[in-house]
Amino acid sequence: MVHGTGTRGSPISSGHPELSFFLLSPEVAGGWGSHIQVDRRTHPPLVTRMHYEFEGWLGDDLLTTFPEFIVTERLATALEQSSLSGFRLADVKVSAGDLWEQLYGSRPLPKCRWLRVSGRAGAADFGLTELAHLVVSAPALELLRSLTLRACEVSPWQVLILGATGGTGRQLVSQALERGHQVTAFARNPGRVRPRHERLTVAQGDVLDYRSLDTAMTGQGAVLSALGHKRWFYPNRILSTGTRNLIQAMEHHGVRRLVCETALGIGNSRGRAGLYYTLFVAPFILPFYFRDKERQEEIIRASSLDWVIVRPGMLTNGRRRRRYRHGSDVGHWLWTCRVSRADVADFMLRQLSDDTYLRRSPGIC
Repeated sequence: MVHGTGTRGSPISSGHPELSFFLLSPEVAGGWGSHIQVDRRTHPPLVTRMHYEFEGWLGDDLLTTFPEFIVTERLATALEQSSLSGFRLADVKVSAGDLWEQLYGSRPLPKCRWLRVSGRAGAADFGLTELAHLVVSAPALELLRSLTLRACEVSPWQVLILGATGGTGRQLVSQALERGHQVTAFARNPGRVRPRHERLTVAQGDVLDYRSLDTAMTGQGAVLSALGHKRWFYPNRILSTGTRNLIQAMEHHGVRRLVCETALGIGNSRGRAGLYYTLFVAPFILPFYFRDKERQEEIIRASSLDWVIVRPGMLTNGRRRRRYRHGSDVGHWLWTCRVSRADVADFMLRQLSDDTYLRRSPGIC
């Protein structure tokens, strides 16, 4: 039985081209119960009757088990009283699993409702991507955060990726799409951007051209920069000047979060890239490149943005393993540490929702 539509008003994006949206990964407090009715022949599966079996609960009012969402009774009431769009509320059966009884004994289960999201991502306050990732508008997120949303991962939905045709940049594009983001790939040569995807927009431009950056920044929620070039053997300021233009465009559009890849051995990580890089590569092979990376970092640190500078060791084309070390003590004075571009991209994307390294410069290898 449907108790509330939550679909009043026009789509939230109408007339608001720069309205922010956010990608949510809510708390998973359990899974499908035995009374669920679901058609598994489609992807995502089509659920026609919802049964949520609790195993544990950290207290959030918004919960999930793929591909559906449930809300506590108090959040359901707040949603019914709002003018937010893109959802309806229905009944849900809840029960306690074995782990719940072990952890909480006879503690009563929360009263819940089934949040049936019907909106399209970016076009309603509550929307889904084609793979059932939950995307909400800023007003919707404000309402959710007025209650309890501690265990939910929240990151900007619209992301701009610089250096999208390079090794790390290609991984950023691919993994951001996989996570459910709306991606704009900024590239001098749009034909080199892969893969093609309905949530991928390619913006042609050059970081040395402020106007092209300013145009691409419209509607973005965060920036991931994997800028690089191959003009290594003569003095230039491509990285630093491009980053200065980037920061100016971000400030103009009110975009706060910047995650930027530089290199281990820069700034206060000097000497941690291994003897080969410290005594040979940096001073004799790539001195101009490393000096401009230092200027790039200085420009970022002097900004008012919410930045994270990521300093990888020697980059490889290995697969994503999600097993890497990160922090201020990463690296070694003697040995060259290595990390795959895929793992660097994974770590960078995690910084969109994690404030652990906010305004800091972790190494990774």
